[in-house]
Amino acid sequence: MRPRHLITLVFLAVLLAAGVWSFYGNVLNPHGDQTMPGMDMAASDTPADAPGDSGAGGATSAEADLLPSRLGEWGLSTSVTGEAALVQVEQLHGKSLGDGITAAWVGQYGGEGGGQPHATIWVSRCPSIDSAQELFRRMTDRISAGGSPFTGLRPIEGQAVEGYALDGMGQTHYYFLIEKDLYWLAVDPEQAEASLGALISGASGKVSNG
Repeated sequence: MRPRHLITLVFLAVLLAAGVWSFYGNVLNPHGDQTMPGMDMAASDTPADAPGDSGAGGATSAEADLLPSRLGEWGLSTSVTGEAALVQVEQLHGKSLGDGITAAWVGQYGGEGGGQPHATIWVSRCPSIDSAQELFRRMTDRISAGGSPFTGLRPIEGQAVEGYALDGMGQTHYYFLIEKDLYWLAVDPEQAEASLGALISGASGKVSNG
């Protein structure tokens, strides 16, 4: 290979890496202090059996069961609510997309003993159904534009929800709306469809009120 061609290939590779990193930093992880979907949660996590944070703007204790205690064969190993969860879902959506979220929940399933979780659920509650649909639309537009770690954006099929599936970072990802609540599920591919069905079935009985 000629040196000129090699330099060109290296330059293109650097541009591609810079584009992915820029999307990661500005859309999915704007503050740089949290992990990507499917990876370990921040140090502020609370064990699944510990009281959730119910600070201002966060979930109340009456809403703390929005995360299912089990997802398929995995138990809820770690959960975050309140302000800490709001920070984490802001990093999932990106700072500009996360504006206006009033409450949030984050839960990890499996991976006990410090292992990698098999599934992670993020739930973002918006002030109204209209604002939830707007957040959903903006997320879809941003992902469709490309440049993210996610590929294969496609509608969720066979479920009574509006949402999309996509792939990335070794997991299958789903995001969907149930009234004012926007769910994002990252899960091991071999259990993806079963986990999605279980989550939707449970979430449909816990729709947001007020």
